[in-house]
Amino acid sequence: MVYICPECNNSNKDLIREIDFLNYIEALLEQNVEFSETKRDVLIGNNTKWRIDIFTKDRGTELFLEISAYTFLDAPRIYDLVNELTIYQKEIHNSNLAIAVLCVVSEDTKRYFAQKQIAVWDIDYISKRFGKEIIKLKHPIFTKLFIANLDKKPEIKLVKKLELIKPGRAEWSLYQKLMNEILTTLFCPPLDNPHYEITDDFKINRRDFIIPNYCESGFWAYMRDQYSADFIIIDAKNYSKKVQKRDVLQVSNYLKKHGAGLFGIIISRTEQDLSASLTIREVWAIQRKLIIGHFQERF
Repeated sequence: MVYICPECNNSNKDLIREIDFLNYIEALLEQNVEFSETKRDVLIGNNTKWRIDIFTKDRGTELFLEISAYTFLDAPRIYDLVNELTIYQKEIHNSNLAIAVLCVVSEDTKRYFAQKQIAVWDIDYISKRFGKEIIKLKHPIFTKLFIANLDKKPEIKLVKKLELIKPGRAEWSLYQKLMNEILTTLFCPPLDNPHYEITDDFKINRRDFIIPNYCESGFWAYMRDQYSADFIIIDAKNYSKKVQKRDVLQVSNYLKKHGAGLFGIIISRTEQDLSASLTIREVWAIQRKLIIGHFQERF
């Protein structure tokens, strides 16, 4: 058996109400774009009716999810859960079935559930699958339970660093250094490490980051073929205001078919305004330059 915290070792009781855990899991599902059509307290069965906690679609695949606030799993609890879920399984036919619990489940126990065609959502799984949503929801209880697992992931540490940097000119250099870390974590490999604060041959157009693209297969090879993207051009804006038309044109001026290539990314703390959106469309339609805007709320 595995307890989630030292305090649990001193008690035989599960300290969190099941309804609160159910509400939290439902909120995570609603925030995550991979899940859709989420419903609570779904009735299943023909003759005998059974009520299962959550129905949802995980990337289009039907999933029934039962919620348990157990903070540890011993043999009797595992036996009871499997018996209960096996009954549900007979009624849901080809849909997937999972159990969410508030503990770290051993690999042996996960394999036992898997043999019964039941997936286990334990603390490790929930932390990895819903890392961004856990940070965004800022729940007074559950965030603390999951945050220890989140801290193990380098990308979560980077998100926390980003939240500490204020938008605006004053902390621009801190933002640039952090973006170098983020881009390296996200893209390297397969891309080479970023070079930043680079000017073009005329010493006029400067871009924050250039990432060499030597990939011979996959998505980045496709971008080389379609947009001459031997280099990925990235402009990072620590703006407190919206990205404007002139910001798009600055990136566009750097993009050249026989230079850096025709693909660029604008990363910003804020959204782009209408003029920027229209300019992005125009430079693609007329000059075949592909510029993507990526904003912090999408991270």
